[in-house]
Amino acid sequence: MVQLLVGCHESLSPPTPFRDTPATIQDSPGADAAAMLPVSGAAAQILANLRARHDGGSADAAARSIALPTAGSLLFPAGEAKGFHRVKGGLTPRFATTDARRAKVVLPDDALASLHIEDVDTGLAVDVVLKDARKAAGLITDGYVVYPQGHASGATLLYRAGATGIEDFLSFTTRPSAPSVAYQLHLGAGVGGLRLVANTLELLDGDGAPRLRVEPPYVVGADGTRADATLAVDDCVVD
Repeated sequence: MVQLLVGCHESLSPPTPFRDTPATIQDSPGADAAAMLPVSGAAAQILANLRARHDGGSADAAARSIALPTAGSLLFPAGEAKGFHRVKGGLTPRFATTDARRAKVVLPDDALASLHIEDVDTGLAVDVVLKDARKAAGLITDGYVVYPQGHASGATLLYRAGATGIEDFLSFTTRPSAPSVAYQLHLGAGVGGLRLVANTLELLDGDGAPRLRVEPPYVVGADGTRADATLAVDDCVVD
């Protein structure tokens, strides 16, 4: 059994402090395209190799997403973001249109730092830290931010930004010593509670309505077989 462990800490301050100010850059249609960060050749090669391995039935990855309620996606699809801007606290995606955007996202500059995601409608927010991460600068390609060997196991961490949330992947070149991946959640403004149902963790507003969720994680083995992983919550109260 593969398990995704989530711990939480009720705090308005993320572990790598920053203010959530990049929305003015992300939302501005007139933002200078030259301000977008360049695509990394190294990241493009990593993503191309992962896609080739997956198409050939030899992928080995774990994935989950933190997002507003939405449908699932295929493994390593083209990213929705047209590019990324560097802002205070990390990297923010830019999309072709902001019409459908319902989540603000700030991705970390480095795998050690926190991911910030916020529901646009309510301001409900959470910061997420990958436990056992190690120093790895984020590299950009095809709507992804890639952190080569960003996990202590040697796995590469990838974030795929979408208009409604974020999906992340860990790609292992060898079988990890422990069949689990752990994250720390720092609960921010507007989070009234947590609910774990059907292998999905929901972040609730003050009225008990789900505003953000961690969707069911899954694993794709070396033979290309997809299997469900188990989502567990530690050190916090859930309904």
